[in-house]
Order: sequence, then structure tokens, then C-alpha cells
Amino acid sequence: MVSFLNRTPNSLSIIDRFTQSVSQTMFVGNVFFVGSTADRALNDASSRGDTPEDPFATTAFAISQCTANQGDVIFWLPGHTENLTADLTVNVAGISLIGLGHGLDAPLFTAGDTDGTMTVSANSVIVDNLIMNCSIAASVSAVAWTGTNGILRNLKTGLDDNTTDEYTRHLNFDTADECVIENCWIEAHTAAGSTTALRIDNCNRLIVRNNYFTGFFGGATISGTDNSAAASTGLIIHNNMIQNTNIVVGGPVDMHDNSTGEAFWNMSGHDDTAAADGSDWGDLHPNENYGVGVTADESGVLVPTATAT
Repeated sequence: MVSFLNRTPNSLSIIDRFTQSVSQTMFVGNVFFVGSTADRALNDASSRGDTPEDPFATTAFAISQCTANQGDVIFWLPGHTENLTADLTVNVAGISLIGLGHGLDAPLFTAGDTDGTMTVSANSVIVDNLIMNCSIAASVSAVAWTGTNGILRNLKTGLDDNTTDEYTRHLNFDTADECVIENCWIEAHTAAGSTTALRIDNCNRLIVRNNYFTGFFGGATISGTDNSAAASTGLIIHNNMIQNTNIVVGGPVDMHDNSTGEAFWNMSGHDDTAAADGSDWGDLHPNENYGVGVTADESGVLVPTATAT
């Protein structure tokens, strides 16, 4: 059910019974809707966007209607699609972009150009429940995040099983301090050109939890060294499944040697015969992480091996 007042600053809007994350949230700013389904006329105008029946056509226009730091929210309607031929810039602080619809009914963004990246430069942004696919070779990233105190939740990439077109770096977090990446499914396909699922560069107190990273990556699945990444501090990486099916090079994790923080309860797998245990946690404190290599039908072992106390 949806109930809302007229779109005015500081109006009270409550969205309920769509997803768990939505039903637990009260929004005190403006509420906008974006939809592209066939039964709705496609148009971007400031007089629209207030209701699901009369949505904006594009996310970029909806962002342009938001006011910073007052709790504005943009809801993508179920089945909404956008073809990104240029970067989508999220540059208004304190807004939430939330997809409605479960599974393949969630909103879908397709990179139709090498610049088809969602670029989050504003602080305190939430992005929740979105599918992103790539229809052009070597699109740089699905999401490039440089804002602080943000949340990326329930993003899925690679669900189209495209074996020729792929994001180079699915997630690129650069100076994104105190952000959270959670409940995402990031997938690459055989020899399609992905370098890494998640690049972490100079991020402080970044939390990465409850994600599934899988597929064929030319480097490490989670990398703190790719493209001259700088060390990060206070990282918390836990409860993730981290796989890399590349048999020539690359493992699950390769953190910067000087990166610090905690890594615990992660499960990893790799097919690189040259990698001993597949993961290098840098200067993080690894605790109760398990990894399995190329040998079939064997259980994972502690990575790194346990040390005497």
C-alpha cells in the first residue's frame, strides 16, 4: 500500500508492504516515482513523478528534482528499464533510490556505452534493489562510488549470462569512506573481460557483508591493488561468498599490503593452480575464513592457516 501527501518540502511519506527494507523506512522528504512500462506515458516534466500512475521517465530527471539532505526518495517501479548511453550521475546528497519488484521484476539498467556507469559522487546516498547488465564490451564499471556514508544493497550484475560483453570492474569504490555494500550478487562470465568484482581504493571503514561474488575475473575477485589502488583502513569484510573461476591467474582476494581491518566468516573458492590458498588479506586481521582450491570434492580449509596463540 502507498500513502503520501502532496510533494512539498518536509512532507511525510510512508511506503509500506513492498520490500523489507522499504517497509521499515519512513521518508520525510519528497517522494518521486520513475517508470517505463508500456501502460504509462513516458515523459519527464516537473509536474509529474508524484504517483506511480504518472511517473518520471528517467532517473536522471528524478535526481534533478531532488533537494539535498532532506530525505528525498526515488522509487523505480517494477519492470522499469533504462539504457545507459552515458554515465548516470547521482550527485544529490542524502537521497535514496529504491527499486520495487522482486526477482526479474526489479528495475533493470543496461550499459549501452562504455560510459554507462552509475556514478555516485554525493554523500549519504542509498541504492537498493537494482539489476545492471552490460551490452557492450569493457564498460568500465556498473557502479563507481566516491561518496561517503552510503549504502549499496541488493544489486545484481551479470544475470543476462552475456559471455561477450562485461563490466571491467563491476563495483569500484574509491575514497568511499564509511559506506556499506551488502546483499549483492555480482557475477562475471568466462573470458568476457571482467578484471574484478569489487575494487577497493583508499576507503576508510568500508563494510562489505553478505554478498555473493562469482565468475571469471582477470584479477582478484575482490581487489585492493587493481589499477594502482591505495591502501584502505578499518575495513570490515564478512559473511561473503567469493569465487574466481579463472584457471590462469587471479584468486578470490588480493588486498593492498598496507590495508587494515577485519575479515571474518568469508567463504572463497578459486581455480588458479598457481595460487596456494587463493587469498591475500593484506594487513587485515583474518578470522575464521575458509577457502577451497582446484581439487574437487574437498572441504575448505582456514585461509590463512591458523596460528598458534
